[in-house]
Amino acid sequence: MSRARGTAPGKKNRSPRRAGAPDALSWLNQSSGGASVMATAHRLLDMQRHLQSVLPPPLNAACQVMRSQDDTLTLSVPTPAHSAKLRQILPRLAASLQAGGWQVNEIRVRVQAGPLTFPRPQSIHDGVRPEIADTGVAAFAELRETLAEGPLADALARLLARRMG
Repeated sequence: MSRARGTAPGKKNRSPRRAGAPDALSWLNQSSGGASVMATAHRLLDMQRHLQSVLPPPLNAACQVMRSQDDTLTLSVPTPAHSAKLRQILPRLAASLQAGGWQVNEIRVRVQAGPLTFPRPQSIHDGVRPEIADTGVAAFAELRETLAEGPLADALARLLARRMG
């Protein structure tokens, strides 16, 4: 009895997916329980897309469909502030979902805090600098006049020299 190197006795060596073997999605669609899971997943994804098109930004990016059971929809938001804003527009949201063909009579909102992510600051590419309005340049010049000599005054002097000339 020969076995593949590194496999435990009594265990078969699992090889990568064989040609012609069904993938997970095909298998789910072919089994009765899997087809039900796929139908639910598609329904929730359709609801998510509808919500994203109806909700105002940035609420549309923060709100996620958690569950839809009977006539109750449960939504997830990352902060209590999102929850408060969402609760203000729940009647309009429910009406929009009902008009879209979903039977939703109650919407629950849950705060599900996740890891905080911050947008990356935009870097300056190809020497392009953000524009400063003339009033801003004048304000920097006025500030420069009030500062004592030092690193901040020197930095403002360099900024003004670039912007004015």
